[in-house]
Amino acid sequence: MKKQDILNRINKIEIEYQKAGADGAFNAGLETGQLFTKVAGYIVTVKSAASISRIQADMLMRY
Repeated sequence: MKKQDILNRINKIEIEYQKAGADGAFNAGLETGQLFTKVAGYIVTVKSAASISRIQADMLMRY
């Protein structure tokens, strides 16, 4: 589901980019920003989960 959402956003960026004029450029830029925000959110989530797992593993090893 999330992979399909990212692919849909990429397709929308391509469609908006191909439109002539300021509206197409603006919409493509807006969609690109939203895509980067979503991907960055996934990266932060994965890094946070890995960090928490490491901290929990360290705590378990102490006891």
